[in-house]
Order: sequence, then structure tokens, then C-alpha cells
Amino acid sequence: MSDGGLLRVGCVCGWEVVGTEDEIVPAVLDHGQRVHNMPGTREDVLANATAFEAPSPEPAGAEPEG
Repeated sequence: MSDGGLLRVGCVCGWEVVGTEDEIVPAVLDHGQRVHNMPGTREDVLANATAFEAPSPEPAGAEPEG
């Protein structure tokens, strides 16, 4: 699924993780098993992952809009 970019997966309990495919898969599987006693697969994780783009920081000295 991933082209090397960042992915995000969130849980209904409020927990979330952002990282590469190789980072999020074990984290999500561990969270599901440890916290919710729910086993899963790599495919389950990737089916629920969305692309994540970190917000660009505002340039130094920039005035906030509004």
C-alpha cells in the first residue's frame, strides 16, 4: 500500500499512530492484542491506514492568519 510515505491508523479508543508501514503495523497489532485482546493481520492494519501529511511549519516571523 505505502510508497514509503507516512501512514496513520486510529483506534476507536482514541489511540493513534503515525509512521511508515514497517513502524505502524507492529504498533497497531500490539495495541489491538494488548489493550483490546483483538488479534489482527498486516492486511487488517493496512486496510485501515490512511496517508498522513505532516503540516508544514509556519515560517519564522509569520503572522497568524485571522
